[in-house]
Amino acid sequence: MPVSSLIVRTTAGAAPRAAHAVGALAGVTSCAVDDTDLVVITETRATAEDEALWKRIEQVEGVLAVELIYHNFEDLEEKTQ
Repeated sequence: MPVSSLIVRTTAGAAPRAAHAVGALAGVTSCAVDDTDLVVITETRATAEDEALWKRIEQVEGVLAVELIYHNFEDLEEKTQ
C-alpha cells in the first residue's frame, strides 16, 4: 500500500479552500493547513493510483505545486498476487 507525504503549495489566501477540496478526495487521510501550505498524507492500493491522486491534487484551484516528502512504494496488489 503506497503511503505518501506531500507538501502542497498554494497561492496566498487559497490554503483553506484548497485544504477543503484536497481533504475531500478519496485516499487523502490527513491534511494540515499553514498560511500557504498543506501537509497531505495519501494512502492508495497501487503506485499508479497514488501518482494519479497527486496529479488530481495539482489540479485543485489555488494549488501551485505538489512536493513529495516521503513515499513508500510497496503496492498491495503485488503482495496479493
